[in-house]
Amino acid sequence: MKTDVEKSKPKAKKSTFITVGSIIILILSAITFVFVPSMTRANPNKNKLPPFGKYDGKKIEYTYGSYFAKMVQQYGERQKQNSSQMNDSAYYQIFSDAFYATVMNMAINEEIKKSSYAAADSEINRTMLPYFNDESGKFSSKIFADTPDSRKIELREAIRDELTTTRYTKDVFGDDSTRNYSDMSCLYGLKVSAKEKEFISAMNNKQRSFEMVSFSTANYPVKEAEAYGKENPDLFVKYDLSVVTVKTEEEANSLLKQLKNEEITFEDAVSDLSTKSYSDENGKLTDALSYQVKRTLTSDEDFDTISALTAGDYSPVTKVSNSYFAIFKCDGEAVQPDFSNKETADAVLSYMKIYEAGLIEDYYVNIAKDFAADAAKTSFAKAAAKVSAESKEIKAFPVNFSNNELLALVPSSSFAELTNAQTNENFLKAAFSLKENEISEPIVLGTNVIVLKFTEEVPADTTAETYNFSYPYYGEQFDEKSWQKAVFNSDKVENNVMSVFFSNFLNYDN
Repeated sequence: MKTDVEKSKPKAKKSTFITVGSIIILILSAITFVFVPSMTRANPNKNKLPPFGKYDGKKIEYTYGSYFAKMVQQYGERQKQNSSQMNDSAYYQIFSDAFYATVMNMAINEEIKKSSYAAADSEINRTMLPYFNDESGKFSSKIFADTPDSRKIELREAIRDELTTTRYTKDVFGDDSTRNYSDMSCLYGLKVSAKEKEFISAMNNKQRSFEMVSFSTANYPVKEAEAYGKENPDLFVKYDLSVVTVKTEEEANSLLKQLKNEEITFEDAVSDLSTKSYSDENGKLTDALSYQVKRTLTSDEDFDTISALTAGDYSPVTKVSNSYFAIFKCDGEAVQPDFSNKETADAVLSYMKIYEAGLIEDYYVNIAKDFAADAAKTSFAKAAAKVSAESKEIKAFPVNFSNNELLALVPSSSFAELTNAQTNENFLKAAFSLKENEISEPIVLGTNVIVLKFTEEVPADTTAETYNFSYPYYGEQFDEKSWQKAVFNSDKVENNVMSVFFSNFLNYDN
């Protein structure tokens, strides 16, 4: 049996750090320092943005020449080159990625300062000269002379910073150009232990195959929903209400006074003043079942008041759940639920899937228990046929939480019933605690209840040598990702990207 490690060689590493070349291209191209167009809608005073966050107390600001601004430009150019749509969501992602890159850069520079390392002037000069070559690839003194000194200084500083950052990442995480995959070593970067290689290889050895039967909670019978509705009829009373919603209590009080004095009609109030947050275009309350009305309001007392209205009555000004203020109008008597009506039964089912998912789960867990008991007496296939379920074979896989690339994968993408199984501890524990031919207790996995039968344990057709080529590559990635996560989640990072972006770039009220 071959693992995914054997089937494919590592792809070229995609660096998570901005390269020297990309920064220099920005400098040489003299890309104008601009704000995204949508910002001016919310912040006319566009030259005074608050900091997007801090690292170790140092502000991260979108100002001319800052590393953060360069990263915004870099990610923005990358977004355009990928022909991606430049909308508010794209702009937010650009700023978020730029902030992340800036934090990583600041963390690296902090570590470099501790070591007193600096790029040599000779190395900076060698890196800098080719950017003044002519079309033939030779250094051009004219191009160099025509380039403003300010641009050369900016270029030199960018090269100095990036060479220093590159040296750090190579020392810590390794250098693909010098890596020797055959002997698990590298010229730069953390060394890889042969014992560690053997340990990872051993994790892939014991792989289990299973038979599986699943029961989807999405198929909950309508009759069961009807029975629940009959036990809880008060939840599904349908009210005949219209509503006007406005943003302030003062506005609502003034409108209620006008309605009572017949200075404005309710229809005109809906048309001219209502935000229509909870109504259709005509002001009719869209979610009119009693549980939905309660969810719209902020107190049970308000529900008691509104449910007691008679035809033609207006409610007092009432605060609703989105912090707006509403005036309800009773258009007619409430209708008691008829659970033989399909629309009502469907409404009950929708309610149960949201608020009583546990009851639906229990229903299928009991079915699964009966199935497992029957399967233990007869066979998995015969018991499945009795409940009109399909028995499926799952090929062998190891314990692989989160589907690490170095091990054979949990087949979560091959079976809809196993979606996210690779991160479900209960599933993995249950599956790998079974004895051979033993049948599991029901396992709740997303919207499915599954039963497993452990059929066979097989050794993987691999040895520790399999990992000679692939492990250094993946090990380096794991180290880098772990370091980045530790940096970004540390107390030194203050991330205000979302609040600054939404406050200064977007304006939902206009």
